[in-house]
Amino acid sequence: MSTAHRPLIITIAVILGMIGAGTAFIFTLFVVGLIPIVGIIMILFPLIQIAILTGLWRMKRWALIVYTVFFAIDAITTPPDIFMIIPLLVIIAGFMNYRDMD
Repeated sequence: MSTAHRPLIITIAVILGMIGAGTAFIFTLFVVGLIPIVGIIMILFPLIQIAILTGLWRMKRWALIVYTVFFAIDAITTPPDIFMIIPLLVIIAGFMNYRDMD
């Protein structure tokens, strides 16, 4: 699928997610300096997020599935809030375009 066919909500979510992941990555570098063991473990989370977002940007099915699983885990383990709307829209848009994904 070309980028011209990527749903707008996925484009927006990936851009916002990359900003958040980049910020989290920088923060974890400071934590590595303070508490190395914790920082090294924490650095995995933004790296995984970047991998998933890159897959969504490229419209990969695996990325949508992993994104959906992480959303479901988050929905079960945290109280609902308004910020759950964007990931939910990404999932809906992704599955509406699932056949067009690689």
